Amino acid sequence: MNWEQLNAITGLVSAVCAVLSLAYFNKTKSSDESLQDTSILSARKLIAFLLGWSGWCLACLCILWLFQPFGRLPTSYEYKQFYAVIIAFPAFVFLRIGTSLMEGKSPNDTRNS
Repeated sequence: MNWEQLNAITGLVSAVCAVLSLAYFNKTKSSDESLQDTSILSARKLIAFLLGWSGWCLACLCILWLFQPFGRLPTSYEYKQFYAVIIAFPAFVFLRIGTSLMEGKSPNDTRNS
């Protein structure tokens, strides 16, 4: 697998998702989405998730490109480890939402019990 092309595609997709997410938040008002705040998944939450994940991907890629933690020529195994870190973000988000639903709380509830 050509990891340089995969890095470029990941960076490009992440940047496009970040720009589209920010454009969505600039166009919509929070009062328009207030009725959907009780649902598990709304358009606003999905776009916020995309914005968070694209920011995470871009941050990880910047660390890889600038600091080169694996050296100049990472192996295939090191790239797999790196992409596992990128994929870990949505896994933790889904874990948090799922555990809050199992406890009977709304995923929107930010109060500490």
